[in-house]
Amino acid sequence: MSRSAGIGPNRTAPGRPRLALYEEGNGQGGPGRSVLAIAKAIDPKEFEVHLFGFPGGPYENEDFPVVFHPLNALSPTLAASSLDEAPKRAEASQPTKPLLKSRRVRLPRSLAMTIGAARKAVGLAQLLKHVSAFDLFHTHNTGAEEAPIAGRLAGIPSILGTFHTDPTCDLEGQRRNWWYRSFEHTSNHALTRAIAVSRSAAELWSQRTHLPMDRIEVIHNGIDPRRFQRRCDRLTARRRLAIPGDDPSSSLLVGTMGRLAREKGHDLLIEALARLIRDPSMPDLRLVIAGRGPLEQDLLRLAQRLGVESQVTLLGFHADVQPVLDALDLFVMPSRAETLGYALLEAMATELPTVGTQVGGIPEVIQHGRTGLLAAPNDPDALAQALAALVRDPERRQRMGQEGRQRVIAHFSEETMVSRTIDLYRRLTPPPSR
Repeated sequence: MSRSAGIGPNRTAPGRPRLALYEEGNGQGGPGRSVLAIAKAIDPKEFEVHLFGFPGGPYENEDFPVVFHPLNALSPTLAASSLDEAPKRAEASQPTKPLLKSRRVRLPRSLAMTIGAARKAVGLAQLLKHVSAFDLFHTHNTGAEEAPIAGRLAGIPSILGTFHTDPTCDLEGQRRNWWYRSFEHTSNHALTRAIAVSRSAAELWSQRTHLPMDRIEVIHNGIDPRRFQRRCDRLTARRRLAIPGDDPSSSLLVGTMGRLAREKGHDLLIEALARLIRDPSMPDLRLVIAGRGPLEQDLLRLAQRLGVESQVTLLGFHADVQPVLDALDLFVMPSRAETLGYALLEAMATELPTVGTQVGGIPEVIQHGRTGLLAAPNDPDALAQALAALVRDPERRQRMGQEGRQRVIAHFSEETMVSRTIDLYRRLTPPPSR
């Protein structure tokens, strides 16, 4: 990978369509994984690719034929910028000296957000125009973001956005006000085409912003199943992770992975575990949760309050998730909202039986009764019942695990995700000139 030496027009190889990939996260989540997979697979003879992202993440350490532009080095306006921070930035920009006898001007939240979003859109548009005359701008985390608008302001002919999340993730209702709704509508309708990582996400965004379904293409998240295969037996994996217990070989280990946030439903899983442990017919059950986030202490307090603190272990963040998956007997995705989680695909590729809630894209992955079981969302009792059915039936668990891996190979491969995305690039860009 080459790195941009600074802002300046880059108009090399005029015969190839010029692509701009934009991902302002840390490269660790779903959007970053998609961007990395696409960037590695693109043929540099077919496309000239530029990647705009923040430094310090995986993009700088990869060897692929992409020109990397670190956002904070190129444009201070974009550094550490987000829609939710717009009010703070706008208020901070107000005069600190008293006006009209010690009265300060405080902007209404909606106006402050408008100013912040407009500044970011204009700054990004200027950056894009200055770097190159792009044919296609592909932005991630589409929904309520400035990037599609910036692409339009930059005069880029084709704007593509990927919906990695959906409106149901706004559990607290922070994006229900008129400003967010109007901004979402403007942002989504700036897109030439959209990609949704699940059918559910496509339908929800179409309903919310009236974006026609014929402008949305469903391309499911995908993984390389060869990377997610058992490396060691369960007992060895548990000992390496130092999971508490007198005899790890005699207990059944349930687990999940993800950010410790409310939408992931880890509290529901702890409550379900507490219900199962009270059943004397159940074997020794333990739960591990891999991830970090704002609810870590809340989850520990919940486990203590329910009397299951000795059966619950928070493992923290694991960049390599295979050692965690190797230790498990059963994987659970108890989410309150979930577009389509990579963790679920990785667990199924490892031949783990799965239990998931009926939200978002989870039912598109889990075939109820065949590769796993589905439970009603936000319902610890329903979750406990589904878990109990598989805990009591080891043969069924094994059969579901094997079916799950075959399903990932057939329908959720990284190769398919990437090839369909690049094919969309071809349809949205002019053919290479000779």
